[in-house]
Amino acid sequence: MANVFEVDSAQLLSPNSAFGPWVDTPLCDSAKELAAASVDLLASQTTIDPDWQSMVAIGLSIGKSIGANQSPAVLLLASKDESRFTADMGAFYLRQIAELTAAALDRIQAYETKGD
Repeated sequence: MANVFEVDSAQLLSPNSAFGPWVDTPLCDSAKELAAASVDLLASQTTIDPDWQSMVAIGLSIGKSIGANQSPAVLLLASKDESRFTADMGAFYLRQIAELTAAALDRIQAYETKGD
């Protein structure tokens, strides 16, 4: 996925109710401008590389198509380029990425559930 998004890291983080606000408003900024609480939340789920200079955390509403009421997961994209993700980036494309990723994950989950 990192190659597709042309970033240094692309990770899918496990669902967590604390990611809820990032479904509508993705977290997006240079690493030094991100709120410490947000970075701490991400660090509780994955290792934050000190070389990452900008990050985006996109909340993914997974499970809607199969009726599950799950906490959102997060697609975390990180770059060593400080200007790759900035606070003034439009969230439109980030939400599209989230919707496409969530739909793909829903299909996988539905397929796995169907096989049980």
